[in-house]
Amino acid sequence: MPMKISRSVIERFKEQEENAIELKRVLGFRISDWCKSNNWLYVDRIKKDESYAQKIEQLHINKIDDVYAGTIIVKNRLDVKDCCEQLEKNKMLGIEFQLKRPANLETSSFSAETFTFDSVRMYFKASKPDIDAPYYHLDKVFERQVFNEVFEIQIKTLLDEAWGKASHDFSYKTDGNLSWAKQRLMYQIKALLENAEMALSDAELLSEAKILQKSDKRLDELNNIMQFYRENWGKELLPNDMRRLAENTRDLLKYLSQNLDCLKNIIKLETAAGRGTNIMNLSPYWIVVQSIIETIGWMDFLNKIDGSLKIEKKADKRKKKNIFPIIRELERPENINLDNFPNIREI
Repeated sequence: MPMKISRSVIERFKEQEENAIELKRVLGFRISDWCKSNNWLYVDRIKKDESYAQKIEQLHINKIDDVYAGTIIVKNRLDVKDCCEQLEKNKMLGIEFQLKRPANLETSSFSAETFTFDSVRMYFKASKPDIDAPYYHLDKVFERQVFNEVFEIQIKTLLDEAWGKASHDFSYKTDGNLSWAKQRLMYQIKALLENAEMALSDAELLSEAKILQKSDKRLDELNNIMQFYRENWGKELLPNDMRRLAENTRDLLKYLSQNLDCLKNIIKLETAAGRGTNIMNLSPYWIVVQSIIETIGWMDFLNKIDGSLKIEKKADKRKKKNIFPIIRELERPENINLDNFPNIREI
């Protein structure tokens, strides 16, 4: 039995998924052919519903821009710059450049001692004038306004792609405990990409080295939250990406000035009252949200979330677009008006 995804989220996903399928059909081979002409490689995919739902839970409430996404794999850093320049100048007919992150390739958003995921992300829309509608059978495309759908293309070197493929499941997506040792090792390898093949082949063994058997407060908190979910829900009801679920829950507790012990007690009492883990129409995350609301009340919940997000946005401008989503499936009294809370929105 897969993880429960709220109907409102599924409806939003299906709408974007339909557009993504059309974008892939109309643009996928066109982008691939353009890449081949430059001796580059193009791969693309359509996001899964579970990943989409967790992004919504992560406060990305506006339209998600990578339901359809691709990766252009180039030979080296010089090719990354060349590829970006061509795409920014709309050298490839059929797509229209919107935005690049980072905006300046000469400036890093990370400090010199940090080794983390840093591939270039570019965002585009399909370009109407450059696509021959009769040839591409675009009646459905125009009906669904696919040309307004933003999609993402990452630009990576061969070595970046190899490192990402080899390390992604190993250090990030896991239904087991997060490991400080594994994460430390992966970023050491990123700093020494020329030795990546040799190091990655023995990565599992190296992560068990005694010198790396450490943790930190944040990972301990996330591991404890993941253990809480495993103790209360079967594996088939939980997402594959347990780390993101734990991070979303950790943020929720932070906004409410609560801790995991409080949450455990809330779920225990709510379950005993016939709610809690007995709820079958919500994902574990939204069951947690519903249970907290049942305990502290809607107004207290909304005031704390709204106030915390207001403070967070003031302290960090990068989070100014973050809002807290409230799904329609939550049992909200008619007298609760979400319009009074600018950092909260119903979806």
